[in-house]
Amino acid sequence: MEVNSDKSVVFNYIKFILILGVVAIHSSIYAHCDIPANPIGRGIVLFFANGLTKVCVPCFFLLSGYLYFNNVDRFTRATYLSKTRRRIYSLLIPYLLWNVIGLGIALLKYRFFNYPSFGVVEEGHLYIPRLVEGFWDYANGYPYAFAFWFIRNLIIFVVLSPLAYLIGGRNVYIFGAFIVALAAFDISLWGFEYFILGCGIATFFKKQLLEIKRSAAFPTLIIWVGIAAATLWVDFGRFGSLMLMSASVCAFFSLYYIFRQAEPRLDNRFVSTIVASTFFIYAVHQFFVTVTLDFYIGIFNIETAAGGIAAFLLSFLTKVAVSFIVWLIMRRCMPGVTRVLSGGR
Repeated sequence: MEVNSDKSVVFNYIKFILILGVVAIHSSIYAHCDIPANPIGRGIVLFFANGLTKVCVPCFFLLSGYLYFNNVDRFTRATYLSKTRRRIYSLLIPYLLWNVIGLGIALLKYRFFNYPSFGVVEEGHLYIPRLVEGFWDYANGYPYAFAFWFIRNLIIFVVLSPLAYLIGGRNVYIFGAFIVALAAFDISLWGFEYFILGCGIATFFKKQLLEIKRSAAFPTLIIWVGIAAATLWVDFGRFGSLMLMSASVCAFFSLYYIFRQAEPRLDNRFVSTIVASTFFIYAVHQFFVTVTLDFYIGIFNIETAAGGIAAFLLSFLTKVAVSFIVWLIMRRCMPGVTRVLSGGR
């Protein structure tokens, strides 16, 4: 593979796997309820739902930064405006539309199932200021479409992309100093640090990514899995952010290598169809997370290892399958609407 080659399909595979990881996080039955559980079953579920997948959101921010600054030789005003304009269609419009859907579901839950309205409905009437605020912060810092907090933050990062470039794309020493500061002072920038990290990789370490060999990819995979396993027993304290960043970078490099090698074997209609549903799986599954978890927790005895694992797996598979079926139906019946809701993906 040539150094200047970027196969977007490889990044599509990575996005798909990361989205499956997000769904797994939202299928964590032991995070949903505090019930005594078999330590083996609990450990297996937490490893996949809270350990291995903890890198998924940071990797998404990192990948977003990488793709934003990929092939940018000079970050000019025209470049900024062009990229921002494109993301109005790929990020902002889907964000607003899915939050409208989330608002509608929230109102139905309030009206018919006695769910709280979090101030959107006051004395039987819509309180417009709170309704508008819900597109940003409806409950506990999440918008109506709660999983879209990531897109909300990413929209802000796109607006702040000149700052990301100043830190991560102008000078490798400034970029290095930024990474050292993050590690030394345990700084969290709500994901912006990973967007900057993606900028730095695209600018200074793209060759290393595109040329990564098995001898380098295998250790990064081991580090990622090792940190994921360690988090089940070790409290890293002030080094937690450093561990997460290390695991996320290792996951990004190892996933790139895995899918770059597997890409010829994955090049078929079946895989392409599944991967094309990535955004819809992300968008749709969030609206029935709690219902699905409650359903399987009610069926299985999650205090046992087998029951806990079964509830986790079936909750995960149900969310993926239902979301995929919704996408198939909408793509066939309303292709234009589906394209808009997917941001043109």
